[in-house]
Amino acid sequence: MIKQLNKFQIVLDVLTEKVTQEEVYLQYSITKAEFDLWEQQFLHAAKEALYDSREVCQRMALDESLWFTDGFDTSMFPDIYAHEYSRIHKLLSAKEPYGALLQIKDFYEVLLKFPILSTVSFWVSQQPFDQLTQSYKEVIFKIVKEKLTLGKWLEIARTIINIQQKEKVLLFPEKHLHTILQAVYKLYDDHKIVNWRNKYIGHGSLGTFEDETFQQNLENQLRNIRDHLSEITITTLYNQVKVFQEEKDWMIQIKDTRFYIDPFMYIDNEDVLLFEGYDAASSFVEYLNYKRGKKTKKHQEKIDSIVHYFLETKKLAILFLTRAGLRL
Repeated sequence: MIKQLNKFQIVLDVLTEKVTQEEVYLQYSITKAEFDLWEQQFLHAAKEALYDSREVCQRMALDESLWFTDGFDTSMFPDIYAHEYSRIHKLLSAKEPYGALLQIKDFYEVLLKFPILSTVSFWVSQQPFDQLTQSYKEVIFKIVKEKLTLGKWLEIARTIINIQQKEKVLLFPEKHLHTILQAVYKLYDDHKIVNWRNKYIGHGSLGTFEDETFQQNLENQLRNIRDHLSEITITTLYNQVKVFQEEKDWMIQIKDTRFYIDPFMYIDNEDVLLFEGYDAASSFVEYLNYKRGKKTKKHQEKIDSIVHYFLETKKLAILFLTRAGLRL
C-alpha cells in the first residue's frame, strides 16, 4: 500500500506536470476516482498547513516578548534602523514568514555596517586621508578594495575595535560608535550570525515554515535582536545618533558633534544608502538602499583619491625594494 506521503508526492508531480494522470493510473494500478480522492486529501492538507503557518505568523507578530517596540520609533532610533526593524514585524503581521526571515538578515547587516561606516566617515572628516594613522588607512582600503561578504564586514569590525582599544583616548563620537560596534560584534559572536546567515539563507536553505525548527529559528533571531536593542546603554546610544541635512551636505550628529556622512554613505531622497563596494574598472561606488531594496552606482572623488593614494604608495614601495635589491 502506498504511504500517505507518497500519495501527496504523486499528486504534486501531476500538478506540476512532471507526470500525467494516465501514467499514474498505469504505474500504480489505480482508477481516476482513487486519484481524485488523493488530490482532495492533498489539497485539504495543504490548506490546513497554510492556515497553521498563518496562525503562527500572527502569534509571533502579537507576542510582545519577541519585540522591542521602541525600535520601531524613528524618534528613538535612526530611520534606517526603525524602518528595517519595523518591516520584520509588518511582514509577519502580513503572514509572510520567508520575507520576514530575509528582512532579519538585512537588519543584521544594517546593525553591523552602519557603525563601521559611521566610524570611517568620522575618521576621514577629521583630517586628510594621507594624515590618518596607517592602521586607519588599512581599514579604509580594505573596505574599498575587497568584495565584502558578511564575514569580511565582521573582520573589519573586529579590526576597528582592536585599533580603538589600543588608543589611549578616543574622541567622543568615536567612543560612542565604538561602544555600539562592540555590542554588535558581541551579538554576532554570541549567536554565530554569519554561520546562521550562510546556513539558512546564503546557500538557499530556507527550509519550510511548517517545520518547527524553522519557526524556532525565526523566534530565536527575533529574541536576539530584541535583547540587543533593549539593552539600556545601547538604546541610549542609538537614540543619540541623528542623520540630517545641513544646506547641501548630509551629516551625522552624535550629541553636539557633527561630521560628514560621505563618501561611505549616501543620501537619496532622504534614504540612507550604505557602501556596498567599489568597482576599480569603472571607478563607481555601489551603494545599497535597504529601504527600497535596490542598489545605486555613484562616482565619488574621495574614494578615487583613496585608491589613487594606495596605488601610488604601492608603486613607491616596489620602486624602493627594487632599488634596494639592485644595490645588493
